[in-house]
Amino acid sequence: GWVDNLNGPSGFIVATSKGILRTMMVYPGVAADVIPVDIVVNVMICAAWQLEIQRPANVMVYNCTSSPIKKITWSEIEKLAHPFILMYPSMEVFRYPGGSFKTNRFLNRLCEITNHELPARVVDFLAKLLGYKTGLVQLYQRVHRAVHILEYFTTHEWTFQANNMLALMRKLEGTDKKVFDLDMCQIDLHDYMKKYVLGVRRFVLKEDDSTLTEARRKLRLRYYVEFMFQILLLSGVIRILVTHSKLARRFWWSLVLFLVQLHHAIVSK
Repeated sequence: GWVDNLNGPSGFIVATSKGILRTMMVYPGVAADVIPVDIVVNVMICAAWQLEIQRPANVMVYNCTSSPIKKITWSEIEKLAHPFILMYPSMEVFRYPGGSFKTNRFLNRLCEITNHELPARVVDFLAKLLGYKTGLVQLYQRVHRAVHILEYFTTHEWTFQANNMLALMRKLEGTDKKVFDLDMCQIDLHDYMKKYVLGVRRFVLKEDDSTLTEARRKLRLRYYVEFMFQILLLSGVIRILVTHSKLARRFWWSLVLFLVQLHHAIVSK
């Protein structure tokens, strides 16, 4: 679970856990070629051992990659990571984590405008109005630049041959086979992603595990606040559509009163 940068899935996990990233171009069946660093290190050690013993005439190339052995797709990463993102939330969340991958560029761009750019401009406008620091629009510009670079790899797939790595794995026996484990098939992806999300929280976001209880409380509050806002927005639209109906007006004001009381009760807890 140790990570120290935002490369690959790490950036996706951070942006999703903060509620910032809500849409992205991904072809679900494309291989992510994620592999634990432990296996990479083991291959390097074992390859050095094999080359010292065999002294081959040709240059040996070892592709340490997961797809020829145990293919992990981007859709699997999304499904595996999302529950842990909610289980181990960040202390600072812009919106409740959500959204989805898109396979249509026009739809993805439309969602970027409505779920990223528009909320960012509204929040920055209100912040400026109230005298607070702005910068959400600039943040989303950086996020989009990074995401659009990553999208090339989430919409394309390459075929790697791992024959030398597999041959190396077969040569290991006894204790060496156990200590220098190269078998990707033995990795529990569920457990791996749990450690990955926790590692991102600890080592990239620098958030201690002792803050988890408070982070979960904040996330629940964020969920209810956003849910109430959506209901209020929907009811406002309904009220405009049926503005001449006394019954509709009475229902709308009752709903507003109920939401205010519910919000007060949640904040009080």
